[in-house]
Amino acid sequence: MNRAIAIALTAFVTTVTYAAPPSIGFSKAAAYDVVSQEKISEGDNDYIFSCVASKAIGKEERAHTMVKAIMDIQSASPDIKIALHLAPDRALCQEGRLIGASYYSPDGSGWKGVGRGSWTWNISTTGKKVTEQEISDTVLYEKSKPEFKKKFGDLYYSEKLDEYVKSQLGHEPKYVTTGLWVDTYHVE
Repeated sequence: MNRAIAIALTAFVTTVTYAAPPSIGFSKAAAYDVVSQEKISEGDNDYIFSCVASKAIGKEERAHTMVKAIMDIQSASPDIKIALHLAPDRALCQEGRLIGASYYSPDGSGWKGVGRGSWTWNISTTGKKVTEQEISDTVLYEKSKPEFKKKFGDLYYSEKLDEYVKSQLGHEPKYVTTGLWVDTYHVE
């Protein structure tokens, strides 16, 4: 009986595919915090969409940080496609405020609509320096946005919100302005 259990466990363990890191590795990864994570099933495919925040600086450190985060997620959820966004602050995990986006496809087939051809890793990031002032100014802007959108509408809130942020800060605000149009860093 113990032998049968051991054979069954061996068969199960060997069918699970764990991610191999891309050739760039993740040795230069910075610390990160998981801000959000959601598992979605669509047809026969399962996906995890996650956003992590990190103070990683430069393309290489940001790319390594995203690889490390995907490896950590994948170790708990093998054989699943993962989309990961990297933000410079926990409060900025939304489109237009990101400093990187990475996609992992364990079967090497890529994702429809992400890059071209077949790939396992598709990593994009920016080398743009993000300052603490940009982060704090942007956090104030984003925290205030829902109230201003409700009061002035989707088309007219922005100018009023900029004036408000400027009055609160006492200086011209500087915002995090990167987004999903960041540069492709590594595909394999």
